[in-house]
Amino acid sequence: DANHPTAITLNDSAFFYQHPSLNLQETEIDPSMVGHAKALFLTTDMFSEPNSCQAARKAIIAAKDNQTKIILALDMWLTIQTLSQPKQLETVLPFCDLILGYEEEFQALANSQDTYLSLIHLRNLTHATIV
Repeated sequence: DANHPTAITLNDSAFFYQHPSLNLQETEIDPSMVGHAKALFLTTDMFSEPNSCQAARKAIIAAKDNQTKIILALDMWLTIQTLSQPKQLETVLPFCDLILGYEEEFQALANSQDTYLSLIHLRNLTHATIV
């Protein structure tokens, strides 16, 4: 959508939705476009607003239906500022193939100050590679 330049494709290999996507609507997700990519890249800020959350979930379904890999980058700013209810994000983790984040972000997601326990908690929710 020309008014919401939030999606980027690179050589039909990767499909990205990131921060400016807070205005992204579910109707703007084209499942066939997502399905042609090798990877779908999402950041946790997609899950901070109801509309973009629904759009992200639609993109995840399209990705999984087409064996497109799902990459989730934990967003430091969001994690600290607005991720007060990590349970909503935890429902997405089982669908991810790769999760990227800093130690503090994994701790915030698990609501723990202990990195080891945070990673155990995360591993219980997903088989994704954690970086």
